[in-house]
Amino acid sequence: MERLTQPIQDKKKQLLFCLACVFVWGLMAHAYGFLHSSFSHDSLLEFNGDGLSNRIRISNGRFLSPVCRWIFRTNMTLPWLVGVLGLLWIGLSAYLILRMFRLKTPAAAILVSGFLTANLTVSATAATFLHDFDCDMLALLAAVGAVSCWNRGKWGFLPGAVLVMLSLGLYQSYICVSIVLILFVCMVELLDGGKAKNVIFKGLRACVMLLLGGMIYYVLMKTVVRLSGIQMLSNVYNSLDRPAKLLEASWFDIRYVFKDTYRLYFERIIQVLSPFPAVTQGATVVLLAVSGLALIAEVLSSKVGWPEKLLVLLLAALVPFGGNLMHFLTMGSADHELMIYAYWLIYLLPLVLLPRLPWEKLAKPVSWAKPICAGLIVVLICAQVQVANVLYLKKDLEQDAYLSVMTRVVYRMEETQGYVPGETPVVMVGLPQQLNETIPGFEAYRKPNGMWMTDVLNYGDSGHWAAYFKYILLNPAKIVSGTQMYDDPRVQALPCYPAQGCTAILDGTLFVKLSEP
Repeated sequence: MERLTQPIQDKKKQLLFCLACVFVWGLMAHAYGFLHSSFSHDSLLEFNGDGLSNRIRISNGRFLSPVCRWIFRTNMTLPWLVGVLGLLWIGLSAYLILRMFRLKTPAAAILVSGFLTANLTVSATAATFLHDFDCDMLALLAAVGAVSCWNRGKWGFLPGAVLVMLSLGLYQSYICVSIVLILFVCMVELLDGGKAKNVIFKGLRACVMLLLGGMIYYVLMKTVVRLSGIQMLSNVYNSLDRPAKLLEASWFDIRYVFKDTYRLYFERIIQVLSPFPAVTQGATVVLLAVSGLALIAEVLSSKVGWPEKLLVLLLAALVPFGGNLMHFLTMGSADHELMIYAYWLIYLLPLVLLPRLPWEKLAKPVSWAKPICAGLIVVLICAQVQVANVLYLKKDLEQDAYLSVMTRVVYRMEETQGYVPGETPVVMVGLPQQLNETIPGFEAYRKPNGMWMTDVLNYGDSGHWAAYFKYILLNPAKIVSGTQMYDDPRVQALPCYPAQGCTAILDGTLFVKLSEP
């Protein structure tokens, strides 16, 4: 009986330890963001998912996000709950990856949990797009779960296809996680003595899983769009018709984007945002070099046949392409930090490859390489813990400064003769110019998506302004769009805030001119 229950107990211990590691790393890196309400950019516009946010999600093909919100939380963005759910999904993903590659040591669990939790994708998502954080991490879990199902048996690709559909329906870019893990699994199987023929057939089942999952996703997406009456986005950076540009592109453009896909992959990994860039760049280069040398050493092993050697090298060459597939599919027009989670899986390679080195004469170098690589990964994780906290602090400072400016703007609005709060339509023209473009010491942290401005709204459209008045100021102002009036000589003649006369009622509408439109 003990022989039967022991494996279950071991799995349970590993799962709990893995979850504990993720939550420890997660609280160190992201507790600041989860315990504050510094909504900005898209997280401000989509704070309440009931309505606009759900329509946006359906229009860009992420139709399962509203379902995820409805099942696990309310339509509102609840920072702490969103954070806990996101960390839970990361923890389960880390556990599946550890099982997938038979990494059983506590050190492996600490490291894998660390780089899955503290990385630029997670930080950028939680800082500016917190409303999507739990849904995106569930997309990660579905992507990892799909590969886990496929890897378990001959017919595992069928439930895997359903999970691929779930991942695509939550956030399409996480399909890259599935692709990279599939490549890693096939490489490891070949290095462990698997035959090229068997691995090729296994890889074909993975391709069927991805295609079948994509087909199910497409049918369901079209059904949801038809039933909801919501139009799909078209010809914008995050619309699903962007890959169609590949069909219209010239051979020269395709070749350029293909090369750029590889260049950006290594550039972003090596030059990742860091408080001590020289150290992290050096650490990353060493990890990549050690992984490459370990791979070559294993390929040269006598237990790996020539067909297997060639196939391993081909699969390894495809890893950067698979990890940065979104850049290629969108012709370089739509990839950013939120779409590159698969990049950080590269840190798996030294953990997976070093224990498999076959030659006894390499035992001593490997005994040194393992702790060195582990230490370098810890350095990279700790750097990202600091980056995450800087991003959250930046958002918090910007929120306070913006609130100060907008409080004074509201005074001007209320002092305007004839203005009735909640009744008089209000048009906000431009964005406040009283904030410094950068906060001293934070200059380098403007690079991630959603972090480039100190302006909380980032966009001066009526939707963002309405959200700010409703959810931050709790002000009844009746915000409307007035872009058609921007060319009106009367609007152009208004001075910009803080000058006197920056507010005026024109044709029954209050215009508040913050800057030139």
